[in-house]
Amino acid sequence: MTLLQNKKLLALFLISFLTVVLYGNTLDVPFYFDDETSIVESSVIHTGALSDIYQAYTLRFVGYWTFALNYQYGGGDVTSFHITNIVIHFINGLLVYWICALLFKFRPERGSVLDISEKWLPLLAALVFISHPLHTQAVTYIVQRSASLTALFYLISVVAYVHCRIVKSKVRLVVWFCTLVISALLAIFTKQNAFTLPIVLFLTEVVLFRKLSNNQIFSILLAPFLILVGTYLLTPETLSVLDDLTTETKSYSRIEYFFAQANVLWIYIAKFFYPVPLRLEYLYDQHSFSNTQSYIALLAHLIVISSALLFSKRYSLICFGVLFYYSAMLVESSIIPIQDMAVEHRTYLPNVGLIIALMGLSSLLLERCSSDKRKIYLFFVCSVFVVGAFSLLTYQRNEQWRDPITFYKHELKYGPDNPRVLNNLADAYFEIEEIDKALPLLKHSLSIDAENLTNTQAVNMLAMLIGYKKYEEAEELGESLISKIKRPFLKRGVLVNLGIMHLEQNQLEKSEVAFKRALNFKPITAKVMLGLAVSLAKQGKFDEAEFYTTQVIKVEPNNAGAKKLFNQIRQARQDE
Repeated sequence: MTLLQNKKLLALFLISFLTVVLYGNTLDVPFYFDDETSIVESSVIHTGALSDIYQAYTLRFVGYWTFALNYQYGGGDVTSFHITNIVIHFINGLLVYWICALLFKFRPERGSVLDISEKWLPLLAALVFISHPLHTQAVTYIVQRSASLTALFYLISVVAYVHCRIVKSKVRLVVWFCTLVISALLAIFTKQNAFTLPIVLFLTEVVLFRKLSNNQIFSILLAPFLILVGTYLLTPETLSVLDDLTTETKSYSRIEYFFAQANVLWIYIAKFFYPVPLRLEYLYDQHSFSNTQSYIALLAHLIVISSALLFSKRYSLICFGVLFYYSAMLVESSIIPIQDMAVEHRTYLPNVGLIIALMGLSSLLLERCSSDKRKIYLFFVCSVFVVGAFSLLTYQRNEQWRDPITFYKHELKYGPDNPRVLNNLADAYFEIEEIDKALPLLKHSLSIDAENLTNTQAVNMLAMLIGYKKYEEAEELGESLISKIKRPFLKRGVLVNLGIMHLEQNQLEKSEVAFKRALNFKPITAKVMLGLAVSLAKQGKFDEAEFYTTQVIKVEPNNAGAKKLFNQIRQARQDE
């Protein structure tokens, strides 16, 4: 039997080949944004203790545990992290193939389906999933493994549920049921959007198997409402806790977020069909859309969902895919306010629903073209073209990820006033010592929103300027930071760096002023007091210098610098 004759082997080969070609260039993509805080700087991940990881990341424990494993076996090298992400994406491609093959085989109207649909459309679905550019963020951006790994366990659960419904052997039923329970639990402890899994399993039963009576369906739908009412009557404080747990930000209300998401969902859907341009961040907020836009967007969603329910018996695959999409979006695009209004990695799992719906629609088109082989060939030629176009965009996007400067410059084209991107691009220029390019970006960021600077960016960039002996630029930047930032620990850090700079220049009075200003920001650190003591000692102000040196030794008895300075002060007094 040749490869072309064995559709499963062919599917395995093409899915793996496409995955390697499109993501093989990501193995050296550096850590970005949240990668730094969640992986590089996380002591919990570095130690790898299961109890610590669970305590720190309870509902995302599984994903962060995999980060810990990567770190233990590969250290800080990005390669092992990327290989894991790529393997997860590859497995998800196989699961999409498997699910589509199952749905074609067991859907109620199967008798009218062309053999060609069952043979080739699941493979096409998997290739679209693997090659889709929207999925690069969930695969190439390391920390977003939570999205792809949740999808893996989520899709395994769907496959397991379908098999539970169709197997005849009790042994196989037990195996599949255990698989369902384990994968569902793993999904829930990977990312919170897995809580929509019961809804998708319920839709699988209602839309595809249709074994539940209307009364049973009504009872199942009524149960969550009754549970909420009962909880409120018995322990009303529980709902208050639930409200806190399901609110990530207070920047906007649930209603504001809900209406904004009605628009965002259409942006996601449009991006699925035309994924250009790809962006890390979409700077939407509750004011980005007018009330009229929101009402129209919401009405359009209601029409689509109602149509899916109304025609679920006639077009089961299409309707199941549509309902899958909206269900998988419920946690992140409904009434749970999340800081970022829109990000591409949230589409990773829901897009499986759109792909299923498109495969259902494609099957209908092929049936209508069954008498004309030229139209069938044309359909598959167009499909190859779409996969090829998606593949090209995915490869290009991954090339952008490889170079932070290229990546951030691309982001600035579509968000020129994005402080976070401005700061990171400035940081990237600082890393390669192109200070003249970094400073204008940093100043522009400061003019927009100084509070977006992190401690590392604000203080370390100033330290770099001082290290390169760019004293005038450093002093200008330092004073700008002090006047614009509000967080005390940032102001203190800036003043410490300015104090050190003035010491290097032997501008002792200016150094003393900078360190004394830093004393105004609590908590007072040993670094501030020691720097002040040095500037005072060099001016011959030994009483003050000794006082601050003694304070440092009280806080840090083993501070070698303080002990050395203390001895020098005593010696200088004896020599007077």
